[in-house]
Amino acid sequence: MIELQLRSQKAIALVVVMILDILFLGILYCGLLYRFSSLNVQYSWIFWYAAYLISVVMISPIAYKRIVRTDLVMARVLKTSILMSLLYFMLNNLIEGLGVKGGVIEVIVLCMIMVTLAVSRFLGVKIITTLRSRNYDNCEVVYVGAGVNLRYLLKEMNVKGTGYHVHGYFQENVSQNIGKQLPRLGDVADVVDYLKNHHVDMLVCNLPQERANEIVEIMKYCDNNMIRFFTVPNINNYMRSRLELRFVGDMPILSRRNEPLTEPFNRFIKCTFDKIIALLALPFVALVFLIVAPIIKIQSPGPIFFNQKRNGRNGKEFYCHKFRSMHVNKDADKVQATENDPRKFKFGDWMRRNNIDELPQVWNVLVGEMSIVGPRPHMKLHNEEYSKLIQGYNLRNLGKPGITGWAQVTGFRGETKELWQMEERVARDVWYLENWSFFLDIKIIWLTFWNMIKKKDKAAY
Repeated sequence: MIELQLRSQKAIALVVVMILDILFLGILYCGLLYRFSSLNVQYSWIFWYAAYLISVVMISPIAYKRIVRTDLVMARVLKTSILMSLLYFMLNNLIEGLGVKGGVIEVIVLCMIMVTLAVSRFLGVKIITTLRSRNYDNCEVVYVGAGVNLRYLLKEMNVKGTGYHVHGYFQENVSQNIGKQLPRLGDVADVVDYLKNHHVDMLVCNLPQERANEIVEIMKYCDNNMIRFFTVPNINNYMRSRLELRFVGDMPILSRRNEPLTEPFNRFIKCTFDKIIALLALPFVALVFLIVAPIIKIQSPGPIFFNQKRNGRNGKEFYCHKFRSMHVNKDADKVQATENDPRKFKFGDWMRRNNIDELPQVWNVLVGEMSIVGPRPHMKLHNEEYSKLIQGYNLRNLGKPGITGWAQVTGFRGETKELWQMEERVARDVWYLENWSFFLDIKIIWLTFWNMIKKKDKAAY
C-alpha cells in the first residue's frame, strides 16, 4: 500500500533523504576502509556511490512520502542494502578483481549498510516532518462535496508532519460531517473561481455521480491548470475497510481488501522465517520440556500436553499444542481462562503468566499449521459463537494463526469479558492480515518479548 501513498510534488523531501544517505554512507565508507584494507582499491569510492545510486533508482526510498509506516521503511532499507552490497562487490570484481567471496567482510558490509541507511532514513523522516510542521513542503487541498468519507480523509490529512493544508470545502449547505472542522468556501458553482484566485495543489471531489456534468467541468479546469484531481467514492456507508485498486484489462475495480500474504513471494518469506525460528527454538523447547514435565505431573495428575482442536487457515482444523496448565476438567473446550481460575494449578498459573505453556506450538509452526505471528486461534465453540455476533469475525482465518499477534501486543490478549473486547481483537487481527510485512512481524515479536520482560501483559492468565 505504501507505493500508492500520495507523494510530495516538491523535491525538498526526496533531496533531504538522499543527502542524508550520501552523507552517512560516506562516513561508513571511510570507516570500512580504515577497518578493512582489502576494500581500499582504485576507484572503490566510485563503485560505492554507483552501487548506491543504481539501488536507489531500482528501489526508490519511501521515507519522504507523506504517510509512511516504520516496518515498510525498514523493508525498503533491507532490499536497498542487499542490492547495494551485491552491486558494490560485483563492480569491484569486474573492474579490480575483488570478488564477492561470501565471507565475513561481505556480511559485515551488508549489515553496516543496512544500519546506516536505517539511521539515515528515520532521521530523514524526522527532519521532513519537522519541515512540514513549519509549513515547508505543504500540499494545498480543497474538498468539493463533504460526504462522510471526507471526514475520515481529513483525519488522516490532519496528522502532524504530513504537510497537507486543507483550505475548506464547497457544498450548497453546511456539512454535518466536517462543518465544525473546516470552513465552507462556497457552493460547488464557486469552485473554479476559487481555484483561479488561490494556489491549490490538490482537489478532492466527493460529489455523487448524478452531478457528473459539474464534476467534468471541475476536472477539466484542474487538468488545464496542473491541479491534481482526486475522487473519493461514496461507499463508506457500507464498506469501511481499506480498498485496493485492481484492473481487469484497462477497467479499474475496487478490491474489498489488501492481502499481502496472497502474494507467493510474501508467503515464501513468512514461511521461511517461521521454519528457521521454529528450528532454532526446538532445542530450547525440548530443554524446557525436561524441566516442566515432571513438575506438571507432580502438581496435577494427567497428560503433560493439552491438545485442543482449533481452526487454522481457511477454517481447517488442527490440534493446537500447549503444556497443560490446568487440572483435567470438563470445561476445557468451553470456558475461557480467568484471572483467578480455580482450574489452574500453581505451576500452571506461573507458566501461563510467562507464556511458557505456549512453547509447544513451535511444533505447530514447524509442520505448517501455525505461524510465529498471526491471529491467535480460538476454541471452536467460541468461533461458532462469535462468528454469529461479530461481522467479519471469520476473516481472521484468511491467514495462519500465530503464537503471538498484533492484537496480543496492543492490549487485547486473554479473557474477553465483554463483546467489544473481542470486536477490537478481531479488528486488530484483520488489520494485521491487510497490512502484513516482514518487519511488522519483527516488531510484533520484539513487543511480545518486551511485554514479557516488563510484565506489561496484565491479561497473561
